[in-house]
Amino acid sequence: GRLPTRQDRAYARWLAQCLRWPVLADVASGLRRDPALLRAELLVPLQDTLLADPVLSAALDPDMVVQLGGPIVSKRLPKWCASA
Repeated sequence: GRLPTRQDRAYARWLAQCLRWPVLADVASGLRRDPALLRAELLVPLQDTLLADPVLSAALDPDMVVQLGGPIVSKRLPKWCASA
């Protein structure tokens, strides 16, 4: 969701880097093109396209989903989170 301050985005980045978890960044998060997450290969590119494919989205089976920030703008991401 929306991470309005630079500090919010820094904490989200820090958490992802410490856990080495992939990030599906919502358009409102400010992390969609984050250089540090890109370098660490933690940012999932084209997530909406991936989640639109029923075979690919079904194959993604996380043990946990952590949402940070405000409500998610994407329509596919919350549906996928709910099904996961």
